[in-house]
Amino acid sequence: DRLFESCGGRFGRIWVVGGWYGVLPAMLFNDSRFDIAAVDSIDIDPEVAPVARTLNREAGDLFRALTADMYALDYAAGRPDLIVNTSCEHIADLRAWLALLPLGTTVLLQSNDYFSEPTH
Repeated sequence: DRLFESCGGRFGRIWVVGGWYGVLPAMLFNDSRFDIAAVDSIDIDPEVAPVARTLNREAGDLFRALTADMYALDYAAGRPDLIVNTSCEHIADLRAWLALLPLGTTVLLQSNDYFSEPTH
C-alpha cells in the first residue's frame, strides 16, 4: 500500500535484494494496481531461488530469481526503476549499502521488528 501511495504502480524493472523466497514479487504481480515489466529477486542464498521461481511461475519471463550478494551488484549498470531491500535488519551498516546506489535511485526499505532473533 505504501509503495503504491508513494510511487504509483508503473515500474519497468524492480530489483528485490534480500528477495528470499520471492514473496514480495508474487504479491506485486498479483496486485492489479501494479503494472510491472520485470522483477529480479536477488538473494545471497542459492537454495531460495527454486522456491522463488515456483512461487512466481505464472509471471513467466517477467520474473528472475538470481543468486548474488547485494554488496557486489552493479546498481549503476542495472538501472532498475526501484530497488527494494527486504532484509534491512540483516545489514550491519545500512548507510554503507545505500552509498552503493546511484544518486536519485528510488529505494524501498523493508524490515521487521522481530528483535528476539539474534541476527536481527
